Amino acid sequence: MSNDHIPDAREAERAVLASVLIDPDCFAEVQSVISASDFLDPCHCQIFRAMERAEAIDQVTISSSAPKGYLAEIIAELPTSLHAGYYAKEVAKASYQRRIIQLSGELAKTAYSHTGTQTELYAKAYQTLAKAQPKEGSSVINPEDHAERMMVRALRERNRGVISFGYHNLDMFTGGMHPGNLVILGARPGMGKSQLEQEVATFNTDRDKKVFICSAEMTIDEWDERQIAMECGMPIATQRSRTPNAQEEKRIMDLVGRTATRSLYFLHGGLTMGNIEHQAYLLKESKGVDLILVDYIQLLSDTVSGDSMREKVGFISRSLKRLSRDCDCPCIAASQLNRGLEAREDKRPRMSDLKEAGDLEQDADLVLLLHRPEAYDPSKEPGMAHIYVAKQRQGGKVGKIDLKWDVKASRYIDPFGGFEC
Repeated sequence: MSNDHIPDAREAERAVLASVLIDPDCFAEVQSVISASDFLDPCHCQIFRAMERAEAIDQVTISSSAPKGYLAEIIAELPTSLHAGYYAKEVAKASYQRRIIQLSGELAKTAYSHTGTQTELYAKAYQTLAKAQPKEGSSVINPEDHAERMMVRALRERNRGVISFGYHNLDMFTGGMHPGNLVILGARPGMGKSQLEQEVATFNTDRDKKVFICSAEMTIDEWDERQIAMECGMPIATQRSRTPNAQEEKRIMDLVGRTATRSLYFLHGGLTMGNIEHQAYLLKESKGVDLILVDYIQLLSDTVSGDSMREKVGFISRSLKRLSRDCDCPCIAASQLNRGLEAREDKRPRMSDLKEAGDLEQDADLVLLLHRPEAYDPSKEPGMAHIYVAKQRQGGKVGKIDLKWDVKASRYIDPFGGFEC
């Protein structure tokens, strides 16, 4: 592509500079949208850098950075500085388009030289595109606006925006899940973390919430087997050994009807962080999304530079936190716990048992650790499950929540019944 066809907003660049010279007070607004590197014209870039360095912005302090008479010329073209913000956005838009064009060249080089798998190529392409994530314009909130936001936040209806776990004590202890929250659910294999996520999903879809499931642990057929066991009382072993009788078939058909009305979206294949983000953004725009569930972090097929498990988990953790904020909804991500805890006499999980715990602990708003004592010793607390709240970013309270474990249905039972906080 020739330079004659690259996105060009030099007229808007001139208008931005002229606006600031006419009214230096608008520089803060402009600077929150663009930087000097966003200007295509080198002269305009130099002028903007001079404005950034100047203690006071006017034609005298900036004159040495521009050709003779140029500042007066661009000021004469602009009758007012009122639209400085609009012109700055036009400059930012053209700059972003040029950045995408540059990255498309990098993508092409990566594709031509790549010798690995399709999944590895996708991961590299995603990392390249991640460099072009649009930056959000910042703004300064004045005291009056701050006070109004505080009032609305403090006096709003308590349920607004909160997503329930569906378990009374857990909701009461944590206050439920809030938009932008990253919840890490840690457990050893076989403890039932996938089941817990499935029950949270079912509870919320039955209350008209839109839930996006990204499971690298289970296929949709395995999900359905668990759903039939949970809601129809037909254990998975029974489902696999014989066809349902007439009564069971009726219960299953009732479940099929409920499933058709539940806003549950299941990601089939492509379990990389890049694809999860892409599909979540599409779902948010087309249907809306209230809750995202990922099962589980260590099974996602992302590859990152260095390719160590720690780097991979860190990349996924940061991406999940960003995704929860961008989609303005909670995200629950299951994570494997280290097998080292099984060598301890005390099998209760700790925060340090999270695999590659540093990044997960740092990025999470809420860390829940799931434990069933009878999984290690059938004589210890049979039928009981414990959720240890190991971290709460807001409030800081930690503690233990008890649930009952129904072996036949392979599901958790809330002693108080379902509860929406």
